[in-house]
Amino acid sequence: MKNSRILLSFIFFNCYLFLSTALVYAETSRPIQPRAAQPWTQLIADRQAQFKINPNAETFRKAPQILLEKPVSVKSYNEAEPVQGVLTEWWCSSNGIADLWDGMWMAIIAETVKSGAVAYVYLYSYLGDDAATTLEVCSQMLENYEGVAIGQVEWIQDYETDAFWMRDFGPFFVANIKSKELSIEDAKYYPGRPFDDAQPQDFAARYDIPIRDLDIFYEGGNFLPNGGGVCIASSVLVGANPQYSEAEIRRLFKNHLGCTQLAIVQALDDAATGHVDMWMAWADRTTLLVGEYTEKQDSNNRAIIEKNIADILSQLVDPETGQAINIVRVPMPSNCPPSYAITGNGDIKIPPNVPPTCGNLPPHKRIWRTYLNVVLMNDTVILPVYKQDTTHESAVIGLWEGLGFRVRTVIADHITPYQGQFHCITKTMPEVF
Repeated sequence: MKNSRILLSFIFFNCYLFLSTALVYAETSRPIQPRAAQPWTQLIADRQAQFKINPNAETFRKAPQILLEKPVSVKSYNEAEPVQGVLTEWWCSSNGIADLWDGMWMAIIAETVKSGAVAYVYLYSYLGDDAATTLEVCSQMLENYEGVAIGQVEWIQDYETDAFWMRDFGPFFVANIKSKELSIEDAKYYPGRPFDDAQPQDFAARYDIPIRDLDIFYEGGNFLPNGGGVCIASSVLVGANPQYSEAEIRRLFKNHLGCTQLAIVQALDDAATGHVDMWMAWADRTTLLVGEYTEKQDSNNRAIIEKNIADILSQLVDPETGQAINIVRVPMPSNCPPSYAITGNGDIKIPPNVPPTCGNLPPHKRIWRTYLNVVLMNDTVILPVYKQDTTHESAVIGLWEGLGFRVRTVIADHITPYQGQFHCITKTMPEVF
């Protein structure tokens, strides 16, 4: 009987591992939604099928005056430039016992405060405690672990989102070039997550920031501006918006986001979001960090990245200075799934290491680790590191330090199976200059 229970546990767990990208680790019981509502390939197929059936649906409304050519009036800032605030949503375990999830959010909040920026924290107790208790317990935990007092944080407790992927559904901050006024562009988000989609309006109303609709389906993790007019997005942008031609998308991004040079790269074969923030990051206006797989690690995605570099990224030039963009390669950690063991009593254990390569394993079975899904705030980088693969950790820390950043490493094994890391759960508000 005991062996039968062990066998059943093993079968159930492996089915769950290989059929779901939202693997729940033993460290958490949070009701977490994965970053992507569905794999990006399926998202595009569904969106295009819907458009074919009813191209005049409100869902596919185009931005007004999309065909007008306008002078550039706004700019999107590089995340490596000075920031005045960082938005995040802390799903706090309000029993006061910090786990890996709490440690992750507390590190982000603390480093934001220490960098001189404002930490805007949507605080939520997944355990269901009332707002006062949640604030008391979680703020005390933050002070105990990180030395940040309750009054050093801008707490928001009267709005709950559907998930915590703030990068994707949060505000697109832009500034008027002449007036230096900060405003928000609000893109369309997944229809099944209405409270996420409405968060930019909530933030704009709360802090009296002008806001206007960006009539396109788009997520912030697929947007990397250099601050001088270069913006990088993946091909998911075009595929998910069949109501627009590529020329119209480019004009929309120029008018609304200040992108005078929109680089649309081929999305990786990741069975998740297809977002560029999983394998690229700006270190400054003309230094672009790009992930690098070995042939043995992932030959398919290696080929996609190398072609993107050869055909598109290596041709980029900063429009403001005329300086060529310098590409710095960053090794990618293993994307093999964690290996698991069943103990004598049927418990599941997670060993510390995974193999560096996993052959021809298909994308939906891989775990998307990266050293480029980072939070940048005023010369500090919060870098995801992995108990299950430390091969390149020291080298990557040295690389970021060599670029002038103070590095704070934070364990990311617990969040990675949900298709993102720290860039995905934050949104930076630029210092306008």
